[in-house]
Amino acid sequence: MDHHSEAGLTIVSGPRRSGKSTLARELVASGERRLIVDPLGEHGSMGRVLTLEDIHDWIGRGGGRGSWSVCTDVEETEADLVLRLVWELPPTSILVDEADLLGRSEALSLLCRYGRHAGHPTILCTRRPADLPPRARSNACRVIVFRTWERTDVDYFRSVLPEGASDALDSLPEWGFVDADLRSGSWRIS
Repeated sequence: MDHHSEAGLTIVSGPRRSGKSTLARELVASGERRLIVDPLGEHGSMGRVLTLEDIHDWIGRGGGRGSWSVCTDVEETEADLVLRLVWELPPTSILVDEADLLGRSEALSLLCRYGRHAGHPTILCTRRPADLPPRARSNACRVIVFRTWERTDVDYFRSVLPEGASDALDSLPEWGFVDADLRSGSWRIS
């Protein structure tokens, strides 16, 4: 599979406690600069926690090199503001956790469509991929799916995963996932 920085937009999906957030953090870890947009405040232990008051300073300094920066406990409108500000950063790997909560964000939609052009490989981590904005779903280059059983989400994955990969969803082991490159059609079970 492609290295995250080459992938553009990746969607990581699974139910609560499936390992999706841990995997998403591992995927984005290779970036020189890393930003987590964390609406529920679950990643505070990952590094320097940024609030809206100091996000401008962090961006003004070009983002932190080699360390995590986390914007936590943000409302949808605040997350939208943070995502608008990332265009001022040099290339930065971005993880948007619980991305389905930001479904109406125009800034999220822009990041999904054009972030790779600015050097911002992006991971959307979600429990409910069917609730992501259509523009986000349609721009995904890579999809990683942990066991899921919600019918709307299963139907979505069956419509986008390469042949054979969607059938594998029914038999994934606990903590297992399907990792699919939507451009090449390749996939594997991990």
